[in-house]
Amino acid sequence: MNVIKNAFADGKWIAGGQVDFVAADSAMQPNQYGQVSGYVRMNQQKMDFINADGTVRSSSAEPGPKPLLFLVVKRDEAWELGDIGTPEGSK
Repeated sequence: MNVIKNAFADGKWIAGGQVDFVAADSAMQPNQYGQVSGYVRMNQQKMDFINADGTVRSSSAEPGPKPLLFLVVKRDEAWELGDIGTPEGSK
């Protein structure tokens, strides 16, 4: 959370970074803890981190679709995201 907070501190901002959904899949079968897992592929466009004076401080790469694993659990008739991240060994 501090990374995002710092990116907007002192008049700085971020441009770009749109996230697009590519695909997802899950068997929707709960494990022994009631959690459901699956994968999602998302693509995030390049982001520019901009100083208050309008100069570009840094930019992120645009790596292409990124595989992510998710873990959700149903609570109070709604799905709650427990975890999301890259599979071990992926870049």
